[in-house]
Amino acid sequence: MKPVSRRTSFAGLALAIALALTPALCADGGFALDFDGVNDYLQIPYREGAFPDGDLTLTAWVRMPDPAARRACIFNRGEDDSSDWGSWRLEVLPGGNLQVAFEDCSDNDGFYEVAADLDDGQWHHVAATRERGRLLKVYVDGELAGTFTGTISPCSLTRQKITIGAEYARPGGVINYFDGQIDEVSMWKVELTEAEVQSIYSQGIEDSLVPDLLGFWDFDEGTGQSVFDQSIAGNHGILGSSTEPDVSDPTWIDTEETGSPPTLDQDPLVHGQLAHLIVSGAHPNDFVAFFVSFTGQSHNGGPCFPRLEDICLDLLSPVTHLGTVRASSAGTAIHTVSIPAGAPLIPVFTQAIVVQPPYATCSRKTNWVESLIE
Repeated sequence: MKPVSRRTSFAGLALAIALALTPALCADGGFALDFDGVNDYLQIPYREGAFPDGDLTLTAWVRMPDPAARRACIFNRGEDDSSDWGSWRLEVLPGGNLQVAFEDCSDNDGFYEVAADLDDGQWHHVAATRERGRLLKVYVDGELAGTFTGTISPCSLTRQKITIGAEYARPGGVINYFDGQIDEVSMWKVELTEAEVQSIYSQGIEDSLVPDLLGFWDFDEGTGQSVFDQSIAGNHGILGSSTEPDVSDPTWIDTEETGSPPTLDQDPLVHGQLAHLIVSGAHPNDFVAFFVSFTGQSHNGGPCFPRLEDICLDLLSPVTHLGTVRASSAGTAIHTVSIPAGAPLIPVFTQAIVVQPPYATCSRKTNWVESLIE
């Protein structure tokens, strides 16, 4: 999706999105994997009973160049070398749509496509949930994008490994390589609810030790040949085709691109009129949360007050959250407020916090702005 066209309200999620971060303005260990679209992938070796099939949820963050020229696999439980049975696949189609594919134990295939715009060079969160009643729900950036009934049942008998960044298809082997970045991949043996999918989108996976989680790879190792499953399932994997470096290894990248600080500007605050609070210098698709205080700027050198989790605003308490919006492809976010006709003639202090997805990779605060209601 294009951030400027999305109509989701983030007000109820604002504090969880903007404030539940690790200490410091940029979190440590913000890495992802970059796949070249030619021969890069990673693999999770097969283990009996360790992969979901009937009830399942698959999630990932992805970023692709514009446009996607061909089908590209995000996440795949592939076709068995002896039986030719597959199980499930999450992939991007030419043009940027998201598709979920299932293959049953009779070699029947089902393909379920939803409209998306995943090949726009921005980070997007994708998710698919399925329950044994064969109801499939597909989500893009936390929003339900498609519902399918009577879906094919993924085969539970395949003994094939899982691949991320490519599809394993017998007899061709590894095909349909992903061109772009992938981060925070997870698989569950249950159908998560819409609220749970939205929580992962906005807050990340907060508890990786729940029994229903069969795999969570955050790719925060940043180096080496191994990717470690953060869940209790222990489905650890390796980059490329072997434990030794080779041409099929994806590349570690640091997602903490801080750049110059974002800036906040705003219209004059006039009785009975609308005023625009404008943040520039964000990354495309960032969350931008706007705050206001009526009691001034905090004094220099003193304690951080108010402290919002580990982020110190420059405003004095009490602080009010005005709203959270997504930055446009140009890195601009605009929040509109209505100034009541009877508002008192008092100083107003505003500031914004910018959070770069995937969840909690980096947060930055803008300058603070003092205005007088006219």
